Amino acid sequence: MSSIDPKLWPELGPLLDRALELTGEARASWLHELAAQSPELAAHLSALLSAEARADAQGFLADPPSASLAGRELGSYTLLRPLGHGGMGSVWLARRTDGRFEGLAAIKLMSLALMSETGQARFRREGTALARLQHPGIGRLLDAGVAPSGQPYLVLEFIDGRHIDAHADAMGLSQRQRIELMLQVLDAVVHAHANLVIHRDLKPSNILVTAAGSVKLLDFGIAKLLTDEGETPPTAITSDGGGALTLDYASPEQLRGGDITTATDIYAVGVLLYLLLSGRHPTRGPHPTPAEAVQGVLEMEPKPLGLGDLDTVIAKALRKAPTERYATAAAFADDLRRYLRDEPVSARPDSFGYRARKFVRRNRGAVAAAGAMVAVLIGATVFSVVQARRAQEQRDIAVREARRAKAMTQVQVALGGDARDADGEPLTVPGRIALAEELLTHQFGDEPWLVSEVLIDLSGRLFESFDRGGERALLGRAATIARNDSLPEQLALALCLRAISFWNDEEIDSVNAELPVAREALRRAGPSADPLTRAVCLEAEGKALQSAGRGDSAVTLLRQAVALLGDKPDDTFWLAMTTSLSEVLRLTNHHREAAAIQRRTLDDLRRIGYSNTETFPNALTFLDRSLADLGEFRAMDSTHARLVREREATAGGAGAAAHGLHVRDEQAAPGRAGLGRPLDQARDRQALSRG
Repeated sequence: MSSIDPKLWPELGPLLDRALELTGEARASWLHELAAQSPELAAHLSALLSAEARADAQGFLADPPSASLAGRELGSYTLLRPLGHGGMGSVWLARRTDGRFEGLAAIKLMSLALMSETGQARFRREGTALARLQHPGIGRLLDAGVAPSGQPYLVLEFIDGRHIDAHADAMGLSQRQRIELMLQVLDAVVHAHANLVIHRDLKPSNILVTAAGSVKLLDFGIAKLLTDEGETPPTAITSDGGGALTLDYASPEQLRGGDITTATDIYAVGVLLYLLLSGRHPTRGPHPTPAEAVQGVLEMEPKPLGLGDLDTVIAKALRKAPTERYATAAAFADDLRRYLRDEPVSARPDSFGYRARKFVRRNRGAVAAAGAMVAVLIGATVFSVVQARRAQEQRDIAVREARRAKAMTQVQVALGGDARDADGEPLTVPGRIALAEELLTHQFGDEPWLVSEVLIDLSGRLFESFDRGGERALLGRAATIARNDSLPEQLALALCLRAISFWNDEEIDSVNAELPVAREALRRAGPSADPLTRAVCLEAEGKALQSAGRGDSAVTLLRQAVALLGDKPDDTFWLAMTTSLSEVLRLTNHHREAAAIQRRTLDDLRRIGYSNTETFPNALTFLDRSLADLGEFRAMDSTHARLVREREATAGGAGAAAHGLHVRDEQAAPGRAGLGRPLDQARDRQALSRG
């Protein structure tokens, strides 16, 4: 068979999958129809089907299924009877017969006719994926091995159940019960994504429901492992073995050969939910031609089912653009649960902008003609060189933001869910950060600017958990990437944040070591450097000056930093910067101005919903100090009492931050009753380190 252009695989893969589902006259008629529409695709497909037939004729598992294998021993198991046969091989019911344990299992055998390098890689991929996953909603991997004949096999949990759609219909499940089934599916998907595994072939035959109503996800044979090194290209994975993706449940990006992300699984779950609720596919009729099926996935919008908010939820999961779907499977599940509780969902009906983009996508010719007419009416000056350059800059910014959003979506998956370490223990915050960093390196290693940016963002998570060492290590790696790839602005930002972290730990020598390199990087970045970067570096310089006894100069730089960011009382970063200014003001004896800023900060934090976070008591600590320096102990008592009441109202008195307020109040009491100083220096240093 002559080689096939890899660019054709995104189209050929689903068509081959469909062809293998048909037999006899049905397949012949379908191929004839395809040949009339696309002779080239039909010719390649016929050649592939012929090759597949030859493989079946010559293969180890040629007779589907071969009864001669019954009684064959593989490791600790004896094959009993076949359960199924597919493009990759067959699945057998087996019994453990080594005398140590008893029980049934399902053993997957790979067809020797498909023992190509790619086929073996795909078989190993399933074992690697399943080895990561321990969840009641995912079929477990029990063992794996290679028989003396060279036959590779996987020993899987045996699940006695029906396909999810057949189960729902046979049991006559209500709408609510069908949604609850899909919530079980999503819970399993959340676990897989948290462990950096994307299934990418979710469909009814890969989801079984037991007699007890428990869902089990199966067949991770083409799962995408987000930490693969040198991953086999998608075209190779999808080409080997035929049914690598299923057209009915494939996402637009799969059909186009685009990036496969967690959004791919979210789309497939959306299709499944629509099918379970309506009995029909969301983007095609009952008997489409191959071309119509592909066109439906790429262009058609799902017809609403008349279910109100549920339609909106499904529509979001089925958006054509991955970035417009739910950011995570957990967010999808949350909206379904809100719907079941009759609560407002986070998804929103299509906006004008979204409908306009769909209109342009469907009517490019008409839109282009109308645009040309408008251009003539407005005048050619609209298309000046300056405006063209601005448009290009906006497009570049949009592309960068889209890539950054994609990276952060993947990182949120790593940080969320119930990811566990090698011993099965829940990952700590540093462990989750390490997992996210590994993901970034493997997924976006060819985009150093993106890796550096997201590492800087991740360092903030460690700052919030008071892991100063981890925070600085992450910033150090971001700085190294930025330095090696000539990214001066990111280098300056990473180093200035490191300097501030050192200042928080009173390591002034380290602060002074970071700042000269940061200054030079900021100089090379030039006047176009982002205001946030310049503000952070001004803050670092100001704190260094304060430690050197130059308080007034420090205040000047901190005021400049706040001014650079503008007046943004709804922005937590702006509030953090004003808090830094207030602390430097206090340390330079501007106590009343410091207290005024701190009171406004607390009011703003409460107004934007941050009163029930650790940020709030930390901000209160700064106000404590200023009131103590002013000798306003009654104001301290009044502020404490009011804030504790508010925190107990929102956190029930048991929240960590509310508890922190009680402890802080108790710590202050002895000082007020004794020497009239509300906070001893040890407490002051502890609070400062959290600032």
